[in-house]
Amino acid sequence: MPMPATVSVCVPLYNGEAWLDACLQSVLAQSFPDFELLLVDDGSDDHTAAICEHYCARDTRVRYLRNTERAGLPGNWNRCVALARGEFVKFLFQDDLLEPRCLELMVHAGRKHPFVSCRREFLLEPGSASLRGVFEHFSQRECLAHLAPDCDFVDPARLARLSLERLGSNFIGEPCFVMLRRSLLERFGRFNPELVQMADIEMWMRIGQHSGVLHIPEVLARFRVHGGSATRSNHAQRQFRTRWLDPLLIRHELAYSPLWLPMRRAALASTPPQYPVWRFAVEAERVRRLARDSEEAWRALQKLGQSYPRLLSARAWPLQRSFELLRERWRAVGKPTDPA
Repeated sequence: MPMPATVSVCVPLYNGEAWLDACLQSVLAQSFPDFELLLVDDGSDDHTAAICEHYCARDTRVRYLRNTERAGLPGNWNRCVALARGEFVKFLFQDDLLEPRCLELMVHAGRKHPFVSCRREFLLEPGSASLRGVFEHFSQRECLAHLAPDCDFVDPARLARLSLERLGSNFIGEPCFVMLRRSLLERFGRFNPELVQMADIEMWMRIGQHSGVLHIPEVLARFRVHGGSATRSNHAQRQFRTRWLDPLLIRHELAYSPLWLPMRRAALASTPPQYPVWRFAVEAERVRRLARDSEEAWRALQKLGQSYPRLLSARAWPLQRSFELLRERWRAVGKPTDPA
């Protein structure tokens, strides 16, 4: 039986015929040849399957699988992870591109640290010009090169502090700019399928506060922005989920998940101290008030509350006085106190 490839390049698919050929060619042109190209189709009804079958016949490193039921975007990412055999997992969306030395340089970095990112670059297609300023901000300001310019490796403690300062902001990068050792996914879990827009952000924070991240200051991938991209369609179709429920769920994890303990400790050690449980309760009450204005939003909140009951039950006022007392003590002695 052949040895598993070093890297599993995972391409989750759904109706990707427009850009898929260029995407797959960019993988097969890599200077680092020891990879498998894993194509997981979430029920496409265009020519995606025919394109994939063509590449399977052309190169034995290509595997094509089709889901029997729709998994959704994060669900299909997790399906890719479950099928991956490589030591490293490299995600690539069906409309994105890899530079020829991407795998070579990321594997080299991954031998030193299990979580690797690279510099961003966005390809704005016609119809996306109005978003140019937003994506320029992310590529130039909301990124590790700007936030941690003095080092390549951002250690776990520093990454936890940056994540707290920018909770919910993707300053590490979209999945095509990241490579992870598969063992990290086995240890800290896969993408949270309850998140619509922020599944990658949540995973980077959940893992990075334990591992840190090694940043390569070179453009090794390109993220395409167009009218049919997942990022844009998620915003348009599920605005309440993306604007309110995704950030609230991240605050829930910060307040309660055992895997987010390093960030909770960083919150308590900040100046002044932050109390994630109370902050989550405040936001949960706010989101519940907003959701009552829309039947669709209320149904979305109730559905998510089946998996996360605290979204429906958290109350800020019983905690208010205890946190006021803790803040008074902090001002008096200069030390944060854990209310737990």
